[in-house]
Amino acid sequence: MGGQISWTEKSDQELLALYRKGSQEACACLLARYVHLINRRIAAVQIRGIERDDLRQEAYMGLFGAVRSYDEAKNSSFGAYASFCIANSLKNLFAAASTKKADLYRKTISLQENGLENLRGAEDTNPEARMIAEESYAGLKRLLSEVLTPLEQEVLRFYFSGCSYYETASRLQVSPKSVDNALQRVRRKLKAALNEL
Repeated sequence: MGGQISWTEKSDQELLALYRKGSQEACACLLARYVHLINRRIAAVQIRGIERDDLRQEAYMGLFGAVRSYDEAKNSSFGAYASFCIANSLKNLFAAASTKKADLYRKTISLQENGLENLRGAEDTNPEARMIAEESYAGLKRLLSEVLTPLEQEVLRFYFSGCSYYETASRLQVSPKSVDNALQRVRRKLKAALNEL
């Protein structure tokens, strides 16, 4: 066994140094070493609408961020820094979950946006915010397909495209009153669906 590295016997600082030299095994060892911390943190957190697996993934992202950004000169122990980073990741998830419902509600019920594409947040250069926006967009599309009829979906699509009731009615070969009724149902259904979130 002479030349093999015993990962479990290495200190956090040694593993971090090896990771910075390109060792993925050192990173994996650090992540495995702090699983208990992740489990303890997510056991203490409950966010409505967020599953445990999502909490665990967010906690791992916080831990991985700690591995990547830890600076021994600025921070005390790696364990304390990792705990702080995991807690912050979970706080950010909670904040995003808390505002996502209000944000979706505001953007969908008013029906005044220029289209669903605005929910994607492509103009945001922050990768985390962009990912959250993409997930919100996908969730909203799923919600729309589940609660709206095909006619209501088409009316909503034309509405977001800026078409008038008369243009929409002409394209769908229905009366303008049918378009108005469909939009009223869309508002009611989305309001009810978002209140259940």
